[in-house]
Amino acid sequence: MAKLCPLIRKKCVESQCEFWVHLLGTDPQTGQPKDEFGCTFRWLPILLTENASQIRKAAASSDKVATEVAKHHGTFLAALPDEVMDRVIRANPRLLPKDGS
Repeated sequence: MAKLCPLIRKKCVESQCEFWVHLLGTDPQTGQPKDEFGCTFRWLPILLTENASQIRKAAASSDKVATEVAKHHGTFLAALPDEVMDRVIRANPRLLPKDGS
């Protein structure tokens, strides 16, 4: 059975079409290399799913970095001499410790 193009509703013209692309990469489900030609419309759901997965990983990494920065920020502030700490807090009261001390 011939593949039908969703745009022209006729037989797919493959390499003569602007939407015919070469996809190189790794299959996220099998880990096997992927080297295929195909219609952009066919690849779209797969690429959108992979993109969402990468965004989730990046967001998780950003959260880890933010947690580490916050932890080290507190350590840095605690190491400051009292007079420097007073000036820093006067300049930015949001830096006061959460327990009010």
